[in-house]
Amino acid sequence: MNRDRAIMPILFGILFLVMMGFGMIIPIMPYYAKDLGGERWWGVIVATYSAMQFFFAPFWGHMSDRIGRKPVIMLGLAGYALSFVLNGLAQSVAMLFIARTLAGILSSATLPTTMAVVADITRPEERARRMGLLGAAMGLGMIFGPGIGGFLRAASNLHFPFFFAAGLALINLAFVFAMLPETRKEGGPARPHQVLGNFQGALAGHLRPLYLTTFVLTFATAGLETTFAYLLADRLHLATAELQMAEVFVAMGLITVLVQGGLIGPLTRRFGEERVMQAGLLASAGGFAAIIATHSLTGAIVYAGIYGVGTALVRPSVTALISRRATVGQGVAIGSMDSFDSLGRIAGPVLANWSYHAISSAAPYVIGALVNLGAMGYYALQQLRAAGPQLEN
Repeated sequence: MNRDRAIMPILFGILFLVMMGFGMIIPIMPYYAKDLGGERWWGVIVATYSAMQFFFAPFWGHMSDRIGRKPVIMLGLAGYALSFVLNGLAQSVAMLFIARTLAGILSSATLPTTMAVVADITRPEERARRMGLLGAAMGLGMIFGPGIGGFLRAASNLHFPFFFAAGLALINLAFVFAMLPETRKEGGPARPHQVLGNFQGALAGHLRPLYLTTFVLTFATAGLETTFAYLLADRLHLATAELQMAEVFVAMGLITVLVQGGLIGPLTRRFGEERVMQAGLLASAGGFAAIIATHSLTGAIVYAGIYGVGTALVRPSVTALISRRATVGQGVAIGSMDSFDSLGRIAGPVLANWSYHAISSAAPYVIGALVNLGAMGYYALQQLRAAGPQLEN
């Protein structure tokens, strides 16, 4: 038990540093692609990164069930460092494309395997709280990352932040090698890996409503991230809104950390993961609906904060439910969840960007509200169907 408690700070550090490294390059990558003459290819490069995560997250989950959690996490961190170095050295769009593809393939090993470690060492009733703590680590990384990246860019050049992020990944790798014990239980399930087979099986299995909820949450969030700067500039009558965008997302990140770090455990213990998840979907839909009406920075922060509360309630609850109900290895189950997460990051920006410019500035947020409400209604319907036979007996 003492060993298990000691593992949590290690996992917290892993995800914090990984997400900080990822966050550092967010404000830099579009300008980097533009300097290389690849501005019109930027959307394709982003989609490719997410597509690689979609296909490879279940593979790495399977491998962690088969060979162990620690070597897969170490491989992911080493590959992540290599991809950052390649990004920093890129002198052409083709090299940038290769670097982002490699990053998508190898970075997808880290998150599902880390979550599988939590499932290995945690009793079912404690999983939502611990998943929430890891969500808080990711949120903190995303809060500090963009600011550090912007500072490094201002103090040096476009290349240096990539090498700095690679250094963070290597430090993380050494820390994992020295401190993280293996947690995979011998004799656990390790089925043959098939990417599309796992995806089809997830859609056909009893976890389908939870996987679809994961997709919806990420789909809506990715759409907001893609278009929110445009919306702020339009509504606040500004030429650009980078500073205002940063203020809103820092506020959202802080709210996510507070909810996932301190509230999710007590809430799930009192109401259960399913009710907390449903409440989160409702809050997310409400936040989107309110954003449509915003015409001030204060309103944008408040309404985006409501959406942030919703996502902070949904994600750890879904992860805990999938982990508890999985009939395959924890790595495969959570890796499949990460694939649906990646699929949302592929589809969300494409539809949001198109609908914003082709229909109206409100369209992505109407879509976001509707898909969250749809996920909430679909899950409730599935619960009623499952309860039907029991009521008849």
